[in-house]
Amino acid sequence: AGAAHTGDIRLASGKIATYWNGAAEYGGRVGTTTILNTSFYHVAVYMVSGAFPLLYLDAVAEGTTAGTAQTLGGTNWRAGIGGSIYASAGTPMTGLFDEVLLYNRALTPIEIQRNYLATKFRYK
Repeated sequence: AGAAHTGDIRLASGKIATYWNGAAEYGGRVGTTTILNTSFYHVAVYMVSGAFPLLYLDAVAEGTTAGTAQTLGGTNWRAGIGGSIYASAGTPMTGLFDEVLLYNRALTPIEIQRNYLATKFRYK
């Protein structure tokens, strides 16, 4: 079946992180905002093959890159939201997830901002 390729959104050292793992390497972005258990956050990840993912927290791009940018492809993909599929990678998120959306295309920064603005008053 070949090597597993994985992607996830997780909590790493109290910050939102996203990693995309290829056959032998990984690439990702770690946010700069410390996540509080008492707050609602709008998280969006924008992934383009061959580039580092972009991470948006409350419609603002943030984070620093880690590893090597990955090319998406292959047929053996696994994904995780709220934690890594690897037990040793990051802390599983606790709390609730609401309105999880997956798109068949990358949203523009303006579309991400519109999604955030349309929902932010429901949870603040």
